[in-house]
Amino acid sequence: MPEQTQISFFRIFDPPETAVFDQVAKFDRTSSQWKHGFVRYDLSEADQWGAPPIKFIDKIQLPSKEVLVPGNIEWIEKGFLILPSGVKEYYGDENLFNNLVEFLKRYILLDEKFYKLIASYIFLTWSYNRFPEIPYLRFLGDYATGKSRALEVVSSLAFRAVRFGGAIRPASIYRVIDQVGGTLILDETDFGENSDINQILCTGYRRNNPIVRCNPKTFQPEVFNTFCPKAIASRKSFTDEALESRCITIFMNRRDLPPEMPRVLKQDFEEEAENLRNQLLLWRLRHIDEEKVSNHPIEGLSNRYNEIAIPLITLFPHLEEELRKFFLDLQSKQKLDASLSEKAVILQAILQTGSLNDCDRTMSVISKEANSISNNFNHNYKFTARKIGQIIRELDLVVKRGKNGYYIPKDENRKQIVILWEEVSK
Repeated sequence: MPEQTQISFFRIFDPPETAVFDQVAKFDRTSSQWKHGFVRYDLSEADQWGAPPIKFIDKIQLPSKEVLVPGNIEWIEKGFLILPSGVKEYYGDENLFNNLVEFLKRYILLDEKFYKLIASYIFLTWSYNRFPEIPYLRFLGDYATGKSRALEVVSSLAFRAVRFGGAIRPASIYRVIDQVGGTLILDETDFGENSDINQILCTGYRRNNPIVRCNPKTFQPEVFNTFCPKAIASRKSFTDEALESRCITIFMNRRDLPPEMPRVLKQDFEEEAENLRNQLLLWRLRHIDEEKVSNHPIEGLSNRYNEIAIPLITLFPHLEEELRKFFLDLQSKQKLDASLSEKAVILQAILQTGSLNDCDRTMSVISKEANSISNNFNHNYKFTARKIGQIIRELDLVVKRGKNGYYIPKDENRKQIVILWEEVSK
């Protein structure tokens, strides 16, 4: 009997008959049973509207005689991993895009400019492997602003969405991304600058940029892929400016839902989402061989913002002007936020303690003032005297030791502080 192996999602098979496969799972509400299998898309046959070259199979027979069967069944049946149930004709990319936008409008209350942007990102999750770098989608706002609802709606449409929330162990994220290769959904998770989750986000935007960890039992290094789309809901911005600039940020505000918008997502929502996932799977299979990536920079955008805009413009060139306006606004907002970066807050604290004698303007005093400034602007920076000292040295400021501890002398730092303040105020 041939050996049977559970499929690893991240593998795309291309046997001699030039076919690609993707796993599907359907829940039969009548029998309350799940059916797991694959769709097989034949690249050698002509694809016509309404009659794609698709077959449904329950296992994959490889030329090596190995038999692959559906994997991660428990994840699927418990709602942790979301898959299509099959494929469905969508009759044109523009038609599918418009259907996604209308679906988002029915279930999420946002500023009008955000709907096409989110729809574009959902398409990106289904074709992200063709790009060397991809952005993240983030819903940013206070509690009760609809972040979790927006994230749930996006996860119902994204490619192989895996839902994480609350207290989670980073080791589980490494393994899930590496095995599934889908869209990581993070809801109100700890994004502290030293957290492992933050490291995953800092590396996972780029292909071939894995995380290496030592196996505690074998002491052998293990390499984990972290490259995948990520949709995030959080109340505060990232303290890491580089990570912050990797995000397509949707700003959420408290507002009253219109009467026609459902307060609770019911079965009709699930059925609509499943229908769209099936159409998106067919779109993915039809575009699986496309490799062209736009190399046309958008005027006015920095290199970083061009990097996160290019994947969306490659997929939807007709939206370039709308995307350009959005990313220019986002870039301006990030520059404003950068003026309240950690270094800027510390510089402001140094200036605000300028009336003190040199020996009294210690790292401890500056840290208290910096924390006060941070709290006033609702930033999640946490300063200690030690951290202040580390950043002060990065700023190339002179530090001396006095009777009360290390302090910053005014006269010897006056010129450098002016230069630094002009840089963060640009």
